[in-house]
Amino acid sequence: MHQDYLKSLLKYDTETGNFIRVVGRGSQRVGKIAGAPHVKGYWRIGINGKFYLAHRLAFLYMNGYMPKQVDHINGDKRDNRWVNLRACSHAENLWNTRIPKDNSSGVKGVYYNKRDRAYVCRIYKNGELAWSHFTKCKREAEEKTKEARQRLHGSFTKHL
Repeated sequence: MHQDYLKSLLKYDTETGNFIRVVGRGSQRVGKIAGAPHVKGYWRIGINGKFYLAHRLAFLYMNGYMPKQVDHINGDKRDNRWVNLRACSHAENLWNTRIPKDNSSGVKGVYYNKRDRAYVCRIYKNGELAWSHFTKCKREAEEKTKEARQRLHGSFTKHL
């Protein structure tokens, strides 16, 4: 799809992140918000029988291309305001994820090794272990891991 074609069908409101229909077809009314939530939490919009994720359409609308990955800076999959979107690599997108549900330490990148009775801290970058640390103290594990994550992941850092 091309930017011009998208703009002929929809208007993107950068402040709300909503796409508004410019052309109506069938049950799709002019002036109404386009799309619906997808099962995975993202907002998707149907165009000519194909579904597109709204955050990717926002990039096409604003910049004329769809990047391979788009990151929601605040982690909210439905917040498609322009200030909340940025192009990224797959790795950068993963860096900006929340702490996994199965994390038992309560600290992203840290797990407790029962055999050694120590906290193991690990941070990966570009698929490789970039930093590790071992400590008996949970607070130290948290502090050191946050410092290293900030240094290695920069603006894509998310601690929780």
